[in-house]
Amino acid sequence: MIIALTVAGVLLVAALVLGLIRLVKGPGAVDRIIATDVMLSLLVVALAIEAAINRHGYTIPVMIITSMLSFSGTVAVSRFVSIRNDQVGRERRDLYPGAVEQTGPIPVVRGKRRRAKGTEGEAERP
Repeated sequence: MIIALTVAGVLLVAALVLGLIRLVKGPGAVDRIIATDVMLSLLVVALAIEAAINRHGYTIPVMIITSMLSFSGTVAVSRFVSIRNDQVGRERRDLYPGAVEQTGPIPVVRGKRRRAKGTEGEAERP
């Protein structure tokens, strides 16, 4: 069991390093939000590994609270980014008043249908 926990710890540290790289380097706010959420999830996993190594359940409330805060923070920041993107979209529409915004389905150009090669004799399917 010690070997499995050691391997899990090493993989956890590797995942944390990759998450930290994405957090620092991430090109956009959404990448940073996801990296933060992943790192907090990895913190919960690290606490679970610690509880398994020491054979106690004292960290379970900490894991639950960390998970709740991670979820709440991710939802709150995502809503903020969504509102900000809507405002940027409105500003762009104000800059280009002649631009038409596409709403609804994309119009289909009606025309002669082309059949695939080798299907000239087949009946059309409904």
